[in-house]
Amino acid sequence: MCIRDRSIISAVALAGLVTFFALRKKYEPLQTVDYVDLNRYQGTWYEIARMPFFPENDAYCVTAQYSLTNNGQVQVINTKRQGSKVGPQSSSIGKAWPTDATNSKLKVQFQWPFSGDYYIVDLDKDYQWAIIGAPSRRLGWILARKPQISPSLLEKLVSKMEDVNYDVSELILSEQCI
Repeated sequence: MCIRDRSIISAVALAGLVTFFALRKKYEPLQTVDYVDLNRYQGTWYEIARMPFFPENDAYCVTAQYSLTNNGQVQVINTKRQGSKVGPQSSSIGKAWPTDATNSKLKVQFQWPFSGDYYIVDLDKDYQWAIIGAPSRRLGWILARKPQISPSLLEKLVSKMEDVNYDVSELILSEQCI
């Protein structure tokens, strides 16, 4: 390949990258709650709804179990059934850690060295439901302490996600094992 061909390929690749970054959706920073008491946040949370997320394709009965560790991190155990409510059960074990003093912005990691953002966007004062998000708005969850919430509460939480620029038309309602 001659120098001229390489230059053309490089220019096309550079133009593609510039176009990609120029056309990406730009959002205001994702606001989080003022403070999260991680002791109160511990325990089991049921997934009520989620944005599409490939590890949860065809997942049912999704729960997250959070517990504080001795080193100030949070152990995360995500459990799901695959294919149906009676499908095979699997769990993923990871860890999370706060990235600021509010405890509302965390990094979560299931496989080193990869980690993702876990922002607590809204939280019930009694820690009965939460909206979790990421700055990209591609990942998001509605979690609750019980496997089901009222239709009016679900509508309210979906509206809150829409208010922070989530495309709620992509939201998947989760089916829980009750």
